[in-house]
Amino acid sequence: ARMLCATLPVSESGFYKWKRNRKKVKAWQKLLAQMHEILEEDEENKNYGVRRMQIALEQRGIKRSLSTVRRVMARGNLLHEDRRSPDGLTKADKKAMRPQNIIKQDFRAQEPLRKLLTDITQILCKDGKLYVSPLLDCYNSEYKKTLGQLHAVQSMSGVGKCWDNARMESWFATLKKEKIYQLDTTKLTVEEVNTIVWRYTFAYYNTKRVTTVNPNGLPPLV
Repeated sequence: ARMLCATLPVSESGFYKWKRNRKKVKAWQKLLAQMHEILEEDEENKNYGVRRMQIALEQRGIKRSLSTVRRVMARGNLLHEDRRSPDGLTKADKKAMRPQNIIKQDFRAQEPLRKLLTDITQILCKDGKLYVSPLLDCYNSEYKKTLGQLHAVQSMSGVGKCWDNARMESWFATLKKEKIYQLDTTKLTVEEVNTIVWRYTFAYYNTKRVTTVNPNGLPPLV
């Protein structure tokens, strides 16, 4: 060892320190293993980005900075591109009677069923188009009655002004990025895609998925 150190050249103490530590699990490797445990809990968790992964770790008592989480995810090849592509379904109808925009980008609600957001998007399938039109409660995702029973007052944002309905647009972006854009829906039937969207929304998004808008990252139903 002394001859090798003199030849390279490195100090003997540095060589033996490297030899002692080379089999130890590094902190970033341990954190990466904990990330993989989170990803393996549900197939849909593979879509977690840096912030969502940080929250999932915090839920398990593991507090790390955003930069640390990003660095470890990069080393573990867990970062992925954000793919979003608007489909431009909504078209203005100058002759139609339309409600005013009364929410005005204020998505806060003090109790359930005070502000309900909705929108519509289309998904091209093998045998036609699937139209998805969800309801999102500004307080949380729980709703029990129809709009008619609630005597709801509509608020409509302007065409091309996606920020007027930013929370709903954000949900569509999540659905498309985490599920729709990963499929070739043109090879699936409307019924097959409908089942996929239903399962993602009600069996995962509402019940399991870490969210960045609720306290402690809790999913809407919780």
